Amino acid sequence: MAKREKIFTPQDCGDLLAEGFQTSRDYIVGYPQPFQVHCDMDTDGGGWTVIQRRQDGSVPFDKTWTEYEQGFGNPTEEFWAGLGTIHDLTTQKQNELYVYLEDWEGHSRHARYSVFSVGGASGNYQATLGGYTGDAGDDLTLADENGRHSIDGTEFSTKDQDNDDSSSHCASTYGQGGWWYPTSCGNAMLNGQYLTACSDTSTCDSAQGIVWKSWKTYTYSLMKTVMMIRPTNVSTSSICQNNATLTTGPHGTGIYRCSCRLGWTGTYCDQDIDECSSNGNNCAPQATCTNTAGSFNCTCNTGYTGDGVTCAACTDFFNVYSNQALYGHDDEIIGGMTTADRCAQKCLEGTATVPEGECLSFDYYRSRHRCQLSRANQNTSGATLGPDNLNRFDHYEMKDIISFFDVYADHALSGHDDQDVTPATVSPRICALRCLLGEGTLTVGSCLSFDIDDTNPRCLLSRDNQVTANQALTLTSEFDHFQRK
Repeated sequence: MAKREKIFTPQDCGDLLAEGFQTSRDYIVGYPQPFQVHCDMDTDGGGWTVIQRRQDGSVPFDKTWTEYEQGFGNPTEEFWAGLGTIHDLTTQKQNELYVYLEDWEGHSRHARYSVFSVGGASGNYQATLGGYTGDAGDDLTLADENGRHSIDGTEFSTKDQDNDDSSSHCASTYGQGGWWYPTSCGNAMLNGQYLTACSDTSTCDSAQGIVWKSWKTYTYSLMKTVMMIRPTNVSTSSICQNNATLTTGPHGTGIYRCSCRLGWTGTYCDQDIDECSSNGNNCAPQATCTNTAGSFNCTCNTGYTGDGVTCAACTDFFNVYSNQALYGHDDEIIGGMTTADRCAQKCLEGTATVPEGECLSFDYYRSRHRCQLSRANQNTSGATLGPDNLNRFDHYEMKDIISFFDVYADHALSGHDDQDVTPATVSPRICALRCLLGEGTLTVGSCLSFDIDDTNPRCLLSRDNQVTANQALTLTSEFDHFQRK
């Protein structure tokens, strides 16, 4: 049966993290309007969607309002995700913001905000921000001076669209970049000019570069910044359930697929398939199928033996004598046996009264559905098989089980013990029955030979013989080897 695949459409890097994607790289998200993002899967557990990056000055940030709405750059290089995209990402779920800062001397700091969202176009993409932690200093929501330095609640401005509350046009006056400028124009301006000569030893004009005042003052322009967002309660449990795997769908669509393991279906592989009712099983006709979570079991019906995939009629191991009976040798009488197969199964498996290996034959009383087990057969002294003139009985005599095997005394097939069996009584006949009927991992017909351990009484069943193992028998006084003819 082929694996079933259902589509999954991650909306951000947090969704991808939940599905086990742990590599920082570009991905496609946002179906049905897919877009490319860069996911940071390394910082603080991963799942971060990069919305801004400055690192080498290769992309100018003195863009127009339309350009800041639509986004520009490359997600793995210098990049602005676009106000529309940031709005979509931060309104679907509650998000947090992580700001990474790096100077020209190889030092880094970070600022983290537990609440971050961006409103829609009608409100000029107003920022909502709060809950600072970090080591860079809070330059985005500083509450002093009546909050005149805080960008919380401010609208976005660019050089060609002034939406700030300052008396001066902040975007045109400071750095030319689009930003959420507060009344004071702010302590942080991450979209300013990329200036390479502004460091601890050489300053630039105030507030013209990439600025984080609390750490490096207005006259220092940072070498690198990254702004990333992540759902506040990013899931660490896989959306694909029951050991399903997530794979990419058609290129560029943002569609991923939960590839379900056999036995499961549904978008997230969380719905069990009833293989028994859908005929999606390989049970033998003589077996009963039982559905389980994600799978099914095959059990041979009464009167049959095997692993459920292959079932042999128990009567196959008996010679049948119609309208005859073995008189006077009924060691156990069992009622309610609707078929001779059920009697054969009792004889093969043994009962409390006639244990495994002791039953040699049985008479089946047809009209009374009665099974009469016997430790005797025609070859037993004093046992007589006679006609049943009333046509009530059929006699079933177990075949010579050992005759199915060639016997090699004091030999063993070393290294091919697939099933170690320790019956209550270990004998060649019982071990032969276990091999023929199947045991444990060995199904009916799959056991080709067995060794009997004489020192530690047990049956060592094998899927191999001398031919299939391409191996000669080992001479040893501790074992006897029996090989299917």
